[in-house]
Amino acid sequence: MKWEKITQFEGPEQSPGFLLWQVSTQWRRQVEAALAALGLTHPQFVLLASLGWLTRNQADVTQVELARYCKTDINMTSQVLRSLEQKGHIEKTTASRKRAVKIPHSH
Repeated sequence: MKWEKITQFEGPEQSPGFLLWQVSTQWRRQVEAALAALGLTHPQFVLLASLGWLTRNQADVTQVELARYCKTDINMTSQVLRSLEQKGHIEKTTASRKRAVKIPHSH
């Protein structure tokens, strides 16, 4: 297969997609290393930070609302929240028959 049939660019170094992939990979490695020192994964941090933002006015947020806000899969969101709850970073509540999550006041 000829390279010309795969892409319009002369090589990967001219492809914005390839360059973006390289930068995002390097950035993710640095983020993961920094978060490892805190005992958090990148998904845990994103959900926890987003939850902090969404609950800044003391309102509980449902798992579905958090997943929609973060554009994450609801099942993955639920698993990550379970691990955050086990670590004591969040509390799950039952509000109006919906699963809600919040950051405990002690954090």
